[in-house]
Amino acid sequence: MDNLIVNMIDVGYTGTIDPNWLYSDFRHSVHKLISFNPIYDNDKPLHQHHDHYKMAISDISSSKTQFNIYNKTRQSSLFAANPVEIPSAILQSTILVESRRLDSFNIDDFNFLKVDAQGSDLSVIKSLSTHIQHIFGIQVEVFFKQLYLGAPTLEEIHKHLCSHDFYFFKDVHKLDPRFGDYVYINHNAPQNYQNLIKEVYKYANQKNKKSQEEVRALYSKEKLEKSM
Repeated sequence: MDNLIVNMIDVGYTGTIDPNWLYSDFRHSVHKLISFNPIYDNDKPLHQHHDHYKMAISDISSSKTQFNIYNKTRQSSLFAANPVEIPSAILQSTILVESRRLDSFNIDDFNFLKVDAQGSDLSVIKSLSTHIQHIFGIQVEVFFKQLYLGAPTLEEIHKHLCSHDFYFFKDVHKLDPRFGDYVYINHNAPQNYQNLIKEVYKYANQKNKKSQEEVRALYSKEKLEKSM
């Protein structure tokens, strides 16, 4: 698998690729990287094949999209934070940013999507349009509580991906039990790429095995697999 090439789209980029890739034996498989974040200036590309765009990604392109800036920058979002679930989120300002669809970029040879868009994740995935068939794997942030008002639910994300022949592979736990990352793999991806993705995430969760089952019981792996 060492000669496999991964060209990655990273929506919500904040300076480096996901640790599961960065610290895996396959980090050098990431050949090209295209990243997006409307409030992050990237003056240090990871390598010569890294292009960063200071903009939002959405299934609706617009030159003026409202973006909410919160006191904790990583909580900033196109959606309003739910004060019940995130009482610490204090709105600092609202700015207008450019948003574009992923299919408006030249992404024909990109085959992996990592998206951490604070509630806009399904919109990002939908913006791939027919390009989704060329994506072999997706790491997507999911919420187990309504952290952002009006944001799509986990069920909606899961249903959309399954309708495009993706299968749920792994729940990559985070320290906060209200959200996590789910990894999906394209059923139609070459088997060697499916195996590569599985190897990259093989040891995920080793440091965070306590996943707060009570919070996630409704969205257990078993339930998701049965709905496929």
